[in-house]
Amino acid sequence: MSWRIIKIETSGKLSFQNNQLRYDNYVSQESLFFPTEDIAVLILESLQISLTSALISELSEKSVTIIFCNGKHRPVSVLSPIGKPFRQTETAFLQIGMTQSMCNRLWQRNIRQKILNQSFVLKSVSPETARLLKEISERRTIEENDVAESRAARIYWQNLFSESFVRHHEDATNAALDYGYAIIRNVLINRIAAHGLIPCLGIHHHSVLNNFNLADDLIEPYRPFIDRTVFLFPPQDDDILTKEMRERLISVLKAPCFIDGQKTIVLNAIDRTVCSFIKAIKEKNAEYFLFPEFIKDDE
Repeated sequence: MSWRIIKIETSGKLSFQNNQLRYDNYVSQESLFFPTEDIAVLILESLQISLTSALISELSEKSVTIIFCNGKHRPVSVLSPIGKPFRQTETAFLQIGMTQSMCNRLWQRNIRQKILNQSFVLKSVSPETARLLKEISERRTIEENDVAESRAARIYWQNLFSESFVRHHEDATNAALDYGYAIIRNVLINRIAAHGLIPCLGIHHHSVLNNFNLADDLIEPYRPFIDRTVFLFPPQDDDILTKEMRERLISVLKAPCFIDGQKTIVLNAIDRTVCSFIKAIKEKNAEYFLFPEFIKDDE
């Protein structure tokens, strides 16, 4: 399985040569080579990078996530592959055929794991509050699930950062969170497309203005992995998302985690989550839907 995450932040040219990505750095005048079979994610931070169509075709064939950033280094676009025709048609019909009851059960499991992961993040801050979140995650009905998510979020943010913290305000902490979420969201978008799912058809998010409702559903249990990094390494500059901070957030893709009892990294867990979603709707059984869990300190 591909594993390499490449971030290009200096002007240059990317091309395909001898089954490798070739990067000609215009500043250092050096050329670097990376086997394309090793590449999982390619992040382009410079606005002065050119890519050949041969490279784009090769990376798309290998379902590599290619993320484009703007002048402020924030992800603004992702290049997604087209799923295999036989898989795409079959999977699309399964997705379209989801009942509301099935969507509710999938969403309930999704949010439960998100709150459990939030509880883990809070353990080092407030063990008592972490236990409270774990209790909240046990809500069983769909109605309780919606209330539980809202209540958990309010408790979580106030304890993780401060009582004055407000999500989506323009500050360094929110900028770091948004950057990290965008990286994971774009990888999800890529994997959703690669497996033939319909990106705009979610299980809970249904905005007609959002082409990626499903990614915004599946990302929920992954958000605490970004939150924990921002908490442990808080941004120091209110105006600039530093290179060091961006690299820390990108490295979350290689963070260890458990999924279905097996140790892996977040990058691979994302693919497992997407595949398990397909299996769950195919078997009409939400229990097949899998999510990442933090690895406890003693494991």
